[in-house]
Amino acid sequence: QRSNFLPFIDILKQNCMVLQLDSGIDYRKLIIDSVGGVYLKPNSAENNRKLKQLFEEFAEESETNISAKKLEFLGRDLPVQKCAGSMAYFTFTELCDNPLGAVDYLEICRNFDLIFIQDIPRMSLTMRPQARRFITMVDTLYNHKVKLICTAASSPADLFKISQETQGLETDDTRVLMDDLGIDQKMVDSQASIFTGEEERFAFERTVSRLTEMQGEDYWNAEYLPPKEDSRR
Repeated sequence: QRSNFLPFIDILKQNCMVLQLDSGIDYRKLIIDSVGGVYLKPNSAENNRKLKQLFEEFAEESETNISAKKLEFLGRDLPVQKCAGSMAYFTFTELCDNPLGAVDYLEICRNFDLIFIQDIPRMSLTMRPQARRFITMVDTLYNHKVKLICTAASSPADLFKISQETQGLETDDTRVLMDDLGIDQKMVDSQASIFTGEEERFAFERTVSRLTEMQGEDYWNAEYLPPKEDSRR
């Protein structure tokens, strides 16, 4: 059947326009040549300037304009303050301080294959909701091979710490949950992993591994996997 198909290739070339979908831009090489890596630490005015400059350079390389956009899905509106083509620029506050969930991160992955995140902080139990959102966000980006460039307060292994000062500290969310369950801080049940932070610490070990892998060449060479439409349901 190959002999029957080969003549058809010439007919296709004569009657169809060939479009190159691959931009041909080696973004990872551009990043390394420009600032040395895709994970810039610590959070500083200089590193944030580099991050913004990379975003602007990539937009110029891909010949796309930087603008704001609103993602509309499932009756929700998710504002994106800066995006250009398949790239988007966020702050940690926008993604993890606000009440976003897996469905929001999936929608971001559906629209963008390269994400810039500015000012990822160190997190403790006092930032438990933000830490949980961050874990969910990294899992979602990783599963769909969305590329990440960011500035962060420290290396991935040091982003989430449970100190002696915060280990016994009740956050508002923890206090409400314990009240709902009728659990007093002095009770044995109050030492369950959901209250002590062990649950987050365990999940964050996976996040550290993934953040590290997401900096590597193999990950950057991996094919982008946009979420399926039925994942919105």
